[in-house]
Amino acid sequence: MPILTKTKANRHRNGGRPDPRTRHIGAGPLPGRRSRPCNTSPQPATRPNSRTADTNFGPLNIEDVLHDGCWRGRPCFVIGGGPSLKSFDWDRLTGHLSIGVNRAFERMHHPSIIYSMDHLYYRNLEADSYGDGECGENVRQRFLDYNGVRLWIHTKDWYTAPDIYECGRLANSDRMSESIKDGLGGGNNSGFGALNLAIILGADPIYLLGFDMKGSAGQNDWWHKPHIRRNKNALVEHRASDGCYKLSFIPHFKKISSWANARAKIINLNPDSAIDCFRKEDGADKITPVDRPIVISFFTKGTGYETEVENLRNSVMRYGLEHEIVGIASRGNWLENCSYKPRFIREMLLKHPGRNLLWLDADARIQKYPELLDDWTEGDVALHLRQKRDAKGILGGEVLSGTILMRSNEKTLALVTRWRDRCIESPKEWDQRVLQHIIEREDLGKSDVGWPTIAGLPAEYCCISDTMMGEIDSDPVIVHYQASRRFRAEVNAQAAAAALAAVKAWHLSGKYQLYA
Repeated sequence: MPILTKTKANRHRNGGRPDPRTRHIGAGPLPGRRSRPCNTSPQPATRPNSRTADTNFGPLNIEDVLHDGCWRGRPCFVIGGGPSLKSFDWDRLTGHLSIGVNRAFERMHHPSIIYSMDHLYYRNLEADSYGDGECGENVRQRFLDYNGVRLWIHTKDWYTAPDIYECGRLANSDRMSESIKDGLGGGNNSGFGALNLAIILGADPIYLLGFDMKGSAGQNDWWHKPHIRRNKNALVEHRASDGCYKLSFIPHFKKISSWANARAKIINLNPDSAIDCFRKEDGADKITPVDRPIVISFFTKGTGYETEVENLRNSVMRYGLEHEIVGIASRGNWLENCSYKPRFIREMLLKHPGRNLLWLDADARIQKYPELLDDWTEGDVALHLRQKRDAKGILGGEVLSGTILMRSNEKTLALVTRWRDRCIESPKEWDQRVLQHIIEREDLGKSDVGWPTIAGLPAEYCCISDTMMGEIDSDPVIVHYQASRRFRAEVNAQAAAAALAAVKAWHLSGKYQLYA
């Protein structure tokens, strides 16, 4: 899969527009890729929500995921490429909102955003020039496997691949933007645009790491090995004069410093940085990691859930959460698909031992930063118990299983295993009711590991869109949009049609015998 395609040198006959099917750096031509003109305006072209649309149309629209102010008041780290990070403990950044510039993702566990405007960097990724990189892993493959936001600032002479998000670039490189829809400032370096993005998202404070803006021996320098440039038929290390810092990069930061400092507390964590227009602190060794859960979910392929889950995926990426969202084939009908939930959760518990996991139904959306999830330690399992009256007016509690926060340990695994087994034994009973029966009536104390501690989850974290808004005192954090009411009939109709088709095929095959 190509990452970036150079188009300036190759034009086809359709109005002189660039042909993205020609000159793919390091990967050869892509048969059948659709040609389209590059957007030269600072605002990205409007495109459909692109994972479920025809992704050959072009890069993804960043406004589907990132919204102005969505990180408001949250600390954020912007990580550059300066050599001061050569001995930095990168695990300290785990769980923090972060924007990794260029190759920072090689060392980071899961940056919230990978950002770049560096064409050479992308060409090297495409050609797999970095090989095993700094960490003993294939850099290009790790980039492709990353499932967060990979954002590239748009430039007219370059065509981005369809799985990269794109943002416009301001025409004046000395400015920063107030809104993501207007594009980002260039500043002749990727760190400038990354800082602009952090300000737009509302992060405060913003910590700068690796913004050294100085080289060594008269050349620019990084925490990683130099970029690679093709010189005739050979690949050579690419270094430039360190004059680029004093003559270009630093002046751009100085011109926007008053504007930027008025919008966020910006702290440069390298006291020896050549940038003097932001506050400096020696605090890189005081950063502590944050334990955030992995969001897990599945959806049924070929149904309305396939589109619905994109809203979930976008909202998860908006807040930099790791996630594993998987498509499955329908298991026969809506009820059987629901009953797959404990089996899927059990697989994830086994796959991620020791981690916190957050199950969300496919119709859920995270509406604001879920701060309760950070460093959660209250119990083994947390879910919301909704107080409601039944048909007879009797007040009782209903377990809502659309949001389940859990710790991957033996006690949680025992509960989920019991849940899975009960769903198999009672295939016509809704999985949520099965879970409630287990929690209320069964005792896992007889098992070797005991009963998990069940904690309450606020209604704001499991808010049903049309029935619970009046039950909460603050803005909802996670909202469920009850897709089952819209898609249950569709899923069941597809199952019935598939069963009928199987009977017809069996009938036409002649592999049966009628008896009088």
